[in-house]
Amino acid sequence: MLLAPKLGGAPGGKQNSRLAAKDTRSKQGSAEKAGVSFFSTVYFMERDVYEMNKLRNFLGRKDIVFSAKRYGIDALGAMAQGLFCSLLVGTIVKTLGQQLGLGFLVDVGTYASAMSGPAMAIAIGYALKAPALVLFSLATVGYAANAIGGAGGPLAVYVVAVVTSEIGKAISKETKIDILVTPLVTILVGVGLAWLVASPIGTAARAVGQAIVWATELQPFLMGILVSVLVGVALTLPISSAAICASFGLVGLAGGAAVAGCCASPRSGIPENSRRLFSARSGVTQAKLPTLFLSAKALIFFSASLMPISFTVRS
Repeated sequence: MLLAPKLGGAPGGKQNSRLAAKDTRSKQGSAEKAGVSFFSTVYFMERDVYEMNKLRNFLGRKDIVFSAKRYGIDALGAMAQGLFCSLLVGTIVKTLGQQLGLGFLVDVGTYASAMSGPAMAIAIGYALKAPALVLFSLATVGYAANAIGGAGGPLAVYVVAVVTSEIGKAISKETKIDILVTPLVTILVGVGLAWLVASPIGTAARAVGQAIVWATELQPFLMGILVSVLVGVALTLPISSAAICASFGLVGLAGGAAVAGCCASPRSGIPENSRRLFSARSGVTQAKLPTLFLSAKALIFFSASLMPISFTVRS
């Protein structure tokens, strides 16, 4: 008598058990991987936060502040002061010496004008609170940037001096031979940066200035009004209009328009009574910027002041 074989039972159960165990191990592996990934993410986030705090503390210790006020107001205003104490005074003294026939004054004015680059760079470094070694090293940097930048030298000096000052502040007093490292790094970085960017910056600034001068020559009335109003507005802001005009090299009719804007500005050096009269008649009040843009009377006044000055400069 033959017995029928048993179907199902043990073999199928073992296979299901193996599959269940494999699935359990897979889930455990996935959970372990997820846990490792989570802790890795947390670790890298904590490390990034630590590095950011470390960088923030370093910048605070070095007094490196990235702000529009520090670079757009403090540094630009100091640059104008350096420009006044060198190029402006030198030009006045030199012109006086030429008119009076005094060679000594001509030489003094020439020397003062030649130091405009170092004067601007040192003034910018002073405004950015650079240490002494960095500040003194900026004399070489300013001279190089101004010489390489050509007619657009002031703008090149501004850009190069700002970047070099911050780099010099970062490495200052970080080594035991700071008296050698800081001047070397500051001068090498500054002159190298001037060699790379001063000429393009000077060319661009000169091109913008020439375009403004050309447009003013082409349309003296309308462009003269525009230039004079913009310079007058700049005088009401905490930025240096002199540094801006020097950077673009405004001469001729454009220079005359800029002078008209300076003279007509409520913050110019004209007497208080004249400022009040101008404010009353033109509708422009001091420290009210929107009025300078919107007052039609102000534009008429600027244009009326501009034309005789512009023709005088042209002649």
